[in-house]
Amino acid sequence: MKECLKYIQKYEIYCIANNYYIYDSDIDTLHMTDSIKSPSYICSSFDIDREIFSTIKKKHNLKRQFNLILKYNIDNFSFYI
Repeated sequence: MKECLKYIQKYEIYCIANNYYIYDSDIDTLHMTDSIKSPSYICSSFDIDREIFSTIKKKHNLKRQFNLILKYNIDNFSFYI
């Protein structure tokens, strides 16, 4: 059961070259950030459906990281100076 549950997550997280790609298929949004704990930036792309994201994954050879967990609410994150 525990093995199956890791595939049921709101976000799909991918990591390449110290950048994290976080895909939310519920709202077709792809975020890119430098940290899953305390980001210094978040870049979001909207209307990225599953087909477009598949193309992005192939082009950049992204592999999903099931062991990574997002430590903040990426949809409602405020930066502090």
